[in-house]
Amino acid sequence: MKLKLLAAALLLGGAAMAPASAAQIGFEDVPGLAGSADGLAWLQDLSNYAGIDWTASSNWAIVGTTSGLGSYLDQLVTADSVLGRVASGSAYALLQSGEQVTLTSATNSLFSVGEATFSTNLRTDSGTLLSYSYERGGTTYAGSFALGANQVSTVNFNLTNVSSFSFWTSRDVSYDNLNVTTAVPEPASLALTGLGVAALAFKRRRAQRQVAAA
Repeated sequence: MKLKLLAAALLLGGAAMAPASAAQIGFEDVPGLAGSADGLAWLQDLSNYAGIDWTASSNWAIVGTTSGLGSYLDQLVTADSVLGRVASGSAYALLQSGEQVTLTSATNSLFSVGEATFSTNLRTDSGTLLSYSYERGGTTYAGSFALGANQVSTVNFNLTNVSSFSFWTSRDVSYDNLNVTTAVPEPASLALTGLGVAALAFKRRRAQRQVAAA
């Protein structure tokens, strides 16, 4: 009984001690972006960026520098539109209507999603609907935010312990400074968890020997 309690404590201790890594994703350091001839990159090519797997995102979920996406946006926006406005740094992401951005943990752990900055187009007179869904504990939930026309809005999703998160919009938007917190197991935490597993395995073998001896 004592060995079983010790194993459980070690397993729980390993999980509890796993620290979190918080990141404000501004897209400046997206792999390959700096060397891109046209200043563009695609989220679906990123299997581990900022601890997140983006590969389930749509084809036209684009990341770019202000110069690279700026020339592309000339085809989409009107003068004085805030679409493509960078919250900070020199890069941001663009999501066209009908496309979707999907995030999962690159380490198959749970993560949290906080604030992000969204900019809408001047042409969207009726505003833009930002829809999202997330999975927690095997159940899928959904929600939405209404974004005004030609506005820069800070949206706080305020989601914790999710296994996946997706969002899409009714009109073209650009977004920046997405706050994501992922779990990062430390070597000490992994060692505690390993000891717990070993203790349970030892208890099981000892019980099997006792049965065989009887």
